[in-house]
Amino acid sequence: MIIDFVGIANKNDNSNGLHSFDELMGWLTEQKASQSVSIEKVLLEECFPWYYDEGEGMIRNEKGSFFRIGGIRGEYEDGTVIEQPII
Repeated sequence: MIIDFVGIANKNDNSNGLHSFDELMGWLTEQKASQSVSIEKVLLEECFPWYYDEGEGMIRNEKGSFFRIGGIRGEYEDGTVIEQPII
């Protein structure tokens, strides 16, 4: 679900939006409570036609359509490591 929040809520009042911030947050809380999600870990080898392309260093499908999944990794001088997937 993609929601465009521009103009929907105003944190202080609803004079500039359709709903107040509290109304929007209440709606989001209700939506979250009503959803059920199940996650099952599977091996990439079981996800045909997706595979790890060693040449590109990315996960992609056989035809190269849709999208590819890669990642970046950065390390600060203090040793903090940040990793981010890139789709």
